Amino acid sequence: MDKVLGTQEDYLKIINVISSLNTIREISRLLDEILNAAVILIDAEAGSIILKEKETGFFTIKAAIGDKAEQFKGVKIPVNKGIVGWTVMNNASLLISDVATDTRWYNKSDKETGFQTKSIICVPLAMDDNVFGAIEVLNKRNGGLYDVRDEQILNILGALAATTIYNLILFKEVEESKKKIESIINGMADGVMLLDKNYKVTVANPAANQIFNFSQDSGSNTNALNTLISEISSISMPDLLDVVLLKPEGTVLSCKITYLQSSEHEREGIIVALRNITKIKEKERRKSEILMLIAYQLKEPIAKLINVQKEKIVSTADETVKKQEVLMLKRIEFISELITKLIYYAHIDTGPMRLERKPQLVLPVFESIMNDVQEYIHLKQIQMVINIDANLKIKFDQETIAETLRNLLLDAILRSSEGSSISVVLDTAAVGPEVNYVRLIIEDDGKSFSHDEKQRIFSLEKQIDKFMDSEDELKDLNLTHAFASYILSAHGGNITIGSNNQKNVTIITLPKE
Repeated sequence: MDKVLGTQEDYLKIINVISSLNTIREISRLLDEILNAAVILIDAEAGSIILKEKETGFFTIKAAIGDKAEQFKGVKIPVNKGIVGWTVMNNASLLISDVATDTRWYNKSDKETGFQTKSIICVPLAMDDNVFGAIEVLNKRNGGLYDVRDEQILNILGALAATTIYNLILFKEVEESKKKIESIINGMADGVMLLDKNYKVTVANPAANQIFNFSQDSGSNTNALNTLISEISSISMPDLLDVVLLKPEGTVLSCKITYLQSSEHEREGIIVALRNITKIKEKERRKSEILMLIAYQLKEPIAKLINVQKEKIVSTADETVKKQEVLMLKRIEFISELITKLIYYAHIDTGPMRLERKPQLVLPVFESIMNDVQEYIHLKQIQMVINIDANLKIKFDQETIAETLRNLLLDAILRSSEGSSISVVLDTAAVGPEVNYVRLIIEDDGKSFSHDEKQRIFSLEKQIDKFMDSEDELKDLNLTHAFASYILSAHGGNITIGSNNQKNVTIITLPKE
């Protein structure tokens, strides 16, 4: 009866010990408290706690109590040797009354410290099957012998203590990783911010604070920061975004955006990396302004030249000469169209666009585009097949998207042979695990793009470089897809080209919202 009561008292002591450990945040102190409780409960002369080192795989004595305790600390024990090795390998406790008669005894520690181990109880520290350490108590006081009850008590203490130790180790690892990351982020010249799912700033490094003149302590955003958040929230999952800030005047930020998602693919937050690219954009802006100025100066003379050429055609009676004049008119009109595109590109390339995205019906926009290209459709006798939901609304900037779609459709018409067909289908299927997109699919049976063309068609620079290095005529310079890629990317979408059943397929992807 006394033995049972004693055990109940011991259990209560164990519970009290474990309860007192929850507020400890230093591993060394935690191990000392656990080991001290173990030695008192078992009435042992000495004891130690051994933990596994991730880097080496060895077990190291991290805490020790008793004679020669300081010499024991730091001693390394091979995982496959000794009482500790057996306990860890088998994830089971071990009671040995006389270590001298046990072949598993690894006496290197005794030799190094001068301590004499006679008896031992060793129990594993484990989380499920992950054994990460052990507790051992050495030599019962007053020459006594350990019994099964002592082993049971130490097993209970070890099982409960293992959870506390393991959680604190994980907490410390996370805390250390967080400090390293914070140190790296705070030392970066680029700004870094973490927004929660409601677009509230939770973390900002000094560089980001300086860009926006922002302080988390104030709890309120500056106008510049609100501009950035508005741009991010208005696009569905962009990867890269250039944003123009009103203040400081003319500041341009390149923003790399990474979304944090839960295991259920729900958005938990956003990491925004910010780089001030104002000077880079200023150089690009100057080049674009020069290009725009030259194009504008050419536009009026070309328009007059077109009128003169039309008059010459009307006044020419000779059919052979008239055909030559018509051919010349087409070339002049192509140059005029190219100048218009260059002006358009120079305009959008003078800096990141501030698009006026708003929900609107797609079909009326496309019907307007069809009216613009009707002359070309009639000229080549193209059969158009349109499948667009009359009630479908998506969020986009009407001016830039309309111009982009008009250019792409016109390109498909000009590449198609007479009497062929072009289909335009708006697919509302979801793309990706979270955000709904719409896909506008244009299919034509015109001249397909070569592999080389596909590699450069979306890059204005590559297209112009290729043209300058070739003997192609000006009419062969196609900038339509480069413009389209620029505009669609600014909307958080993209464009791809391919083929299907001997038809050219252009796929335009845009977020619904």
